[in-house]
Amino acid sequence: MYLPNPVAIGTIKAATYVIVGALVRVRATMPGHMVLKPVTFGIVRAILGWLIGAPLLLIAIAAFNELSSVAVVAVLAVPRFILSCILIQLFFRVRGAWQEAAAWALLSVTTATMIDLVVLRMFEHVEWLRLAWC
Repeated sequence: MYLPNPVAIGTIKAATYVIVGALVRVRATMPGHMVLKPVTFGIVRAILGWLIGAPLLLIAIAAFNELSSVAVVAVLAVPRFILSCILIQLFFRVRGAWQEAAAWALLSVTTATMIDLVVLRMFEHVEWLRLAWC
């Protein structure tokens, strides 16, 4: 039996959030360093995603005994959106205020959702995406 590798998934997500941060930076009123700001955003977003998402996922599993891939994504969608929106505003202060932050957060959540669905479908077949479990 295999489980998804959290280090591999975290690395993929952090890299994705760095790209989102680089895109958002173009519209920022406080853009900061061209490389460091998006990298910091990506790392912070990935770490906070795990710190908030893991307990929520454990609560959902305890409540429903088992979750499908789609249910996992659904449980995490709203907290991801809120976290991304807040972090985008804190890091970049986009020109369109909260409305634009919400649009960028939607991009972030959509990307993370696609990654989750692909990884959850593929992890058993891709060696570096899985961990052996008793």
